[in-house]
Amino acid sequence: MSLESLNNGARTLERVVGEFPSHSSGVMATDAHAQHGKHQFWSDLPDLNGIQYTGLLTKGKMNRPLYLRIETVNACNNLCIICAYRDQERTKRTMDMDLFKKTVQDYVALGGGFLSLTPLVGDVLLDRKLTERLRYLESVPGIRELGVTTNAVLASRFDDGELQYLVNRFQRVSISVYGLDSDEYEKMTQRRTYNEMVEGIRRILVQSPRQISLEFRLLKKRPEEDIFRWVAEEVVPELSPEIVRQKARINSVITDYANWGIYGDQNTPLPHDARWFASEYRQQRPQCLIPIFACIVFSNGNVSFCPCDNFDDDPELRLGNLLESSLAQLYNGPRVAELWNWSRHGTPEFCRNCSFHIPIQYLWIMPFT
Repeated sequence: MSLESLNNGARTLERVVGEFPSHSSGVMATDAHAQHGKHQFWSDLPDLNGIQYTGLLTKGKMNRPLYLRIETVNACNNLCIICAYRDQERTKRTMDMDLFKKTVQDYVALGGGFLSLTPLVGDVLLDRKLTERLRYLESVPGIRELGVTTNAVLASRFDDGELQYLVNRFQRVSISVYGLDSDEYEKMTQRRTYNEMVEGIRRILVQSPRQISLEFRLLKKRPEEDIFRWVAEEVVPELSPEIVRQKARINSVITDYANWGIYGDQNTPLPHDARWFASEYRQQRPQCLIPIFACIVFSNGNVSFCPCDNFDDDPELRLGNLLESSLAQLYNGPRVAELWNWSRHGTPEFCRNCSFHIPIQYLWIMPFT
């Protein structure tokens, strides 16, 4: 595996698993010594044999991902030039509350644990039922930890008391930061809401009882000391540098972006220092690691095998719909078994040019613990 592939893999894992707790055993209720089930596809993946957290992928005789993402809304206030949101053709909708409750209960039946409410493309603060959902989740002990990523702009929709409740309910909050000045921000997001972003970040940092992860998605390369200075002097100047370090963690700073399977420096060039990861189209690729971590339930109830790149709900990666089946049925059915065996059934067309792709062998180079 090339050094470039390793770097790509590290950044992709950072993006996909960034909200997921490293202390996974503390928030999972799966069977560490579960027997192989009828459709046990993990046994067909020799690269997983002996991995210490394999037991977290089963509940009884049922297979499951490590965690679940629920996309409660697939609309966004930004139109970022690094995101496939602009090419999304799915109907924009907010997930029905009854469907949300069913999804949660289906997940709990598989062991529950960590739950992310980060949309695949969109921002959770556009979900007008977000507070109602969080209050419902208070009554579900099987959901032991919550995570979310937001761009913070629409924190303005909530007063201080409401925002405090939101950030207190999420044990892990990440904020995507799309520029350190209005020019960079407007080029990135195609929106004139730089001041609203700064104020949203400030309010979340002040209100949160926990450290917030800041994920910098920039067009210009900058040293980390300049980035910290921006946080301390422009976002929360009322706090001392020591308190800022307690409140905010600069978790990632990138100017190289995954191509969503469709973008590149030739057809969609990015400004300044930003670049797309190159990805060579391949008819057959090694099994991808990413779906081990999560599957995602879209706002209409469709379940996607891919949790990170399937922005338009490609039918080839669709397991089914939770209005028609349970999550356990879908994640233990013949379609997901085929998708977990590319060597036998072939690489899905959608995945053949995706730069999010990480070979499953990556587990042996940098195991997730």
